[in-house]
Amino acid sequence: MKILLASKVTGPEFDVWIPAIEEALPEHDIVTDITHENRDDIEIAIIYQPPRNTLSSLPNLRFFHTLSAGINGVLEDETIPTNIPFARLVDPAMTDTMAETALMLTLMAHRNALGYIEQQRNSLWQALQQRRAADVTVSVLGLGNMGAKTAKLISSIGYRTLG
Repeated sequence: MKILLASKVTGPEFDVWIPAIEEALPEHDIVTDITHENRDDIEIAIIYQPPRNTLSSLPNLRFFHTLSAGINGVLEDETIPTNIPFARLVDPAMTDTMAETALMLTLMAHRNALGYIEQQRNSLWQALQQRRAADVTVSVLGLGNMGAKTAKLISSIGYRTLG
């Protein structure tokens, strides 16, 4: 069986996947291009922002795995067959980083960090209006792995969260 590794993204960040997959699945042939000769032998695809029509051109595709946490690209591409099961990447470190970044940006917006930075550039100091975290509601769009972790972290310091 052949496994297709397909992406519009190229270069070192993408190239690290090839040896990692070959090491994890030594009994399978990993291909990065679809040819007339291998098209019928590809049953699994591992994708990250694949070129349009990549998956629809594989008549024996049984499963695909997206290397991104989000699936918007998969759902928005009407050329991807809807009858083929797929999985997405869930990386706890990426989830933590995203939640921490969302918390940082929430605090920066709530505490008007950019206003204070601007004051510092102008050698000014004026207290800016502040509200308690409990008086602020933060909306989290989507409560999948990342969104749920984000909402939990933001609410843990007193913000109300909706999602």
